[in-house]
Amino acid sequence: MTVKRPTAGRDSLSSRAIMKVATQTLRPLAILALTGAALTSHAFSQGIQFKEPVRISAGDKMLGMGRMYPSPAAHDLNGDGRFDIVIGDLRGHLTFSLQNADGTFANEQKLKDANGKILDFGNW
Repeated sequence: MTVKRPTAGRDSLSSRAIMKVATQTLRPLAILALTGAALTSHAFSQGIQFKEPVRISAGDKMLGMGRMYPSPAAHDLNGDGRFDIVIGDLRGHLTFSLQNADGTFANEQKLKDANGKILDFGNW
């Protein structure tokens, strides 16, 4: 594969800027992927076994069900001392489920801003 160098002029600045952004974006992702693979490989070589993933119910449904690449994070959203679950997905949708006192989770709800507008970051 041949890489063309930008020529002088207006387009060369935008090409350089694009290459810089691409490099800054892709390098951390590549490092993260290699680090994850190395840690997994090391864990297996040490005889460490990972448990099967666990699905969490929220009300009468499973959290993140039917979404592309749901990614959960734990955070106490309402200050009650219990970790709640926030889920983002590939399409930029954010939902949350508050943890009940008995350790179960309430129905998943769409995350809204201070004005009540549903937060949607779009497909990044």
